Amino acid sequence: MWTESIVTSPNYRPLSIPHDVTLWGFISSEIKRVINHFGDAPWMVNGVSGGIRRFSEIQELVEKAASNLRNRGLKKGDVVCFHSENHVDYVILVLSVIACGAVPFLLPLCSTDALEDQCHLESFQIIFCSASNYEDVCARIKSCPSVKYVISMDPHPSRKIQTSNDLFQGSPDGVVKVTGVESDLAVIFLSSGTTGKPKTIEHTHYSMIAGFCNTAREVKEWEGTEDWRMVIPFHLGHVSGLCHAFMAIRLAHQLIFLPKYDPSHLLAAIQRYKVPHIEVTEKHVLIRVVIDACTAAMSQILVLAVEDGRILVPDEPGELCFKSPSQMKAYRHDEDETWRTIDEQGFIHTGDYGYIDKDGYVFLLARVTDLIKISDSGQISLIPPTKVEDVLLSHVDVMDVAVFGVPSSGDQGLESGDSLVVSVVKKKESDLTKDQLISFLRVPDDGVSKSALGHATSNPSSTSNVVVGEAEGEISSGQPGRQRLDHLIPNILKRERIKLCIISNGVAGKVAEACASIDRQPVVVTFEEEDGFKSLRTLLTEASDIPFPEVDKNSDEDVAMIYFSSGTTGEPKPSTRCLYLLLVVSWDSEEKNESSWIMAASLNFSHIASLLFLFFSLKRGQKYIMFSRYHHDILFPAVEKYKATHLVIFPSTVIHICKKADSKKYDLHSLRTLIVSGAPLSYNMEKVLRARLPNVSDFCQCYGSTEGTWLTFRGNGCYKPGSIGIPYPLVVAKETRETLHEDGYLYTGDYGYMDQDGFCFVRDRIKDLIIREEQGLEIIVAPSEIEGVLYLHPDVMSAAVYGVPAVGINGFVPRASVIKRDESNVQEQELIDFVAGCVSPECVLLGGLEFLSAIPMTPAGKVYRKQLQEAFIAKIKAKLESRES
Repeated sequence: MWTESIVTSPNYRPLSIPHDVTLWGFISSEIKRVINHFGDAPWMVNGVSGGIRRFSEIQELVEKAASNLRNRGLKKGDVVCFHSENHVDYVILVLSVIACGAVPFLLPLCSTDALEDQCHLESFQIIFCSASNYEDVCARIKSCPSVKYVISMDPHPSRKIQTSNDLFQGSPDGVVKVTGVESDLAVIFLSSGTTGKPKTIEHTHYSMIAGFCNTAREVKEWEGTEDWRMVIPFHLGHVSGLCHAFMAIRLAHQLIFLPKYDPSHLLAAIQRYKVPHIEVTEKHVLIRVVIDACTAAMSQILVLAVEDGRILVPDEPGELCFKSPSQMKAYRHDEDETWRTIDEQGFIHTGDYGYIDKDGYVFLLARVTDLIKISDSGQISLIPPTKVEDVLLSHVDVMDVAVFGVPSSGDQGLESGDSLVVSVVKKKESDLTKDQLISFLRVPDDGVSKSALGHATSNPSSTSNVVVGEAEGEISSGQPGRQRLDHLIPNILKRERIKLCIISNGVAGKVAEACASIDRQPVVVTFEEEDGFKSLRTLLTEASDIPFPEVDKNSDEDVAMIYFSSGTTGEPKPSTRCLYLLLVVSWDSEEKNESSWIMAASLNFSHIASLLFLFFSLKRGQKYIMFSRYHHDILFPAVEKYKATHLVIFPSTVIHICKKADSKKYDLHSLRTLIVSGAPLSYNMEKVLRARLPNVSDFCQCYGSTEGTWLTFRGNGCYKPGSIGIPYPLVVAKETRETLHEDGYLYTGDYGYMDQDGFCFVRDRIKDLIIREEQGLEIIVAPSEIEGVLYLHPDVMSAAVYGVPAVGINGFVPRASVIKRDESNVQEQELIDFVAGCVSPECVLLGGLEFLSAIPMTPAGKVYRKQLQEAFIAKIKAKLESRES
């Protein structure tokens, strides 16, 4: 409903959220309830190896590990780093750290470069890693004296090291008494850094619990469903992965995960476990807000105009701002950034561009920073790059595409708007040309089509800046975040004064190196045996006769966990979570048990959502399928093997399923629910996804962040195509241009709108918007809208849209980069014409289109539009310089 300028969920109502219990205390009570009905049912399932943890094991293993960790000197307030692949014990170890009163710092594998810096900053006591990164972790933390133990979550193939199994030995020494937990820090996340330097994000126990309570209420319609299983393709340390783990507990569901993301493994898991539900990576997860939006917002929302910050009405796109008790406490060690992100009213400014429709459903269009500013006859339009990319990806010869905006002239810069640049990867042996793609995107001369908001501009006259071919040297298709771990790990160890690190064996070397560079050495525990490290098994063995102590916590203030953002905007940022937040996101006494659900997710547990979903599954007695190292090929096999009912996936997985995966090869009849996370999913792509997975009857997009947890979800079981939902109860939403609002809003950086029904629509990130001026009017294009059209073309396998400068344009115009299908003969102009025939004039690919063999992606499966844009601008500058010389 609309209340003045603030939108609340139609089913908004106050929640009874406990203020005097830690996250572990809350989860523990849920476990006891689930065990009574589903004790031996699987909770977490490794979709590749088949490893299982059952609901009946959680309580004992957490208490044993906590006892052994305390014997190693871990105490309240200490920070423990998790830097590993997904593992069946990942969430158990996170909970054991929380049970000790310490704070888990969830550092994604893509942020290895931050390990050393964070180690020095946080004074990690223990680092948990995988066997595969054990040496790397140890090498990176050599200068971090605080690290006492590096523990691998799995055995090392050639060395005897401390593993997580070591922590499960012996008997627990009793439960720590907890009081005053509401404001204590619960968890620290690291943001993805898509808009700059990744930020560490704090969440209290209260905020995590609040998000859990909101989420559990929204999945009410899942109760009573038989054989519920979900596959998640993301990391359990991501906010989404953690949330899925928590929800699996609450709903007694199975959660199927991949150790690391691999498309083939994902498909195999779906087939193997007959997964009826999958969450893909288009789900919009803000680490700042624990549990995000599927379709209807679970929060209060404001939508503010990008250009002047005015409050917008339904169906008008702008930056989405949310308010919820489940949002982050602060950016860790960064008061200025906290102030810029959370306004005085408590709203988080997301940096996402979208809108809310009249029914209260949220639609995510783009990141505000990705918008392409297009100038046309003095008017500026903001174009989401995805709008062009979707069109190009619908071309049969386009495998991948990226569209971005660049300044239209060196002299005028951004004031003159952007030129739209398109980079395309076409099919091998395809004869697709630039002219064909330009024609494919061009609007017919005999008519001008309307934009999504009803206004029209003149027909484009320029069809330049199309690049087709292999990726060039300046384009990187890898995951640059992984290279950041060299400095991130030691920095985190120093800054957070880490006492305990629980790591995968694979990063043990880097953690050890980082520990060596600091004065205070943390305890580093690996999940498996690793020479020079204490394993989790050893840790548990040593704790056999140690009583389980009680810890005094303030749920509203004390930090329960520390998460890292993904770093898509820069360095990953740590975010703390209080206990109360973790309780909120999982608390709901009205929910029934859904032990038959099996959830599979590709999220790493260092993502807050992954852990919360795991807690959710734990509470419900559900199986949770995780992937220690996820890749696309393992998804469907895992779903088939474990018969997953629910699947959580990312943008890259969406593209893989729609363009490459052979879904008919696997038995996916068990899959019933699909949750898309990480980036806005266009209506066109949603239709393709539904066609590829016809057995999925329940589809939704989610929206949130590490800083704010879950922000929107579907309302009353309803779903509006293209929407990310309506605000969650207790979350306030508004749209604004600023990062920090005087009323306490968290500025998201997302561009979108809310309709009169309270549904939110995110068009894109504000930073990705393509903006130009035409006839005195500002034209804003969301790249995601164009990308959605490109994906409709049968020859388009992947696409990215971004803004680039163009001669005679005051601002930026859209350009696309496309990967076309192998052996496709589609040409550039054909795809450009295709887009033009599907979009309004301002979204035509005036910046051109190029074919690439690969498009740079973030570890979360999002397109690095900025990299494509910078590469194009550098190429143009080089050409100009060569002409002058």
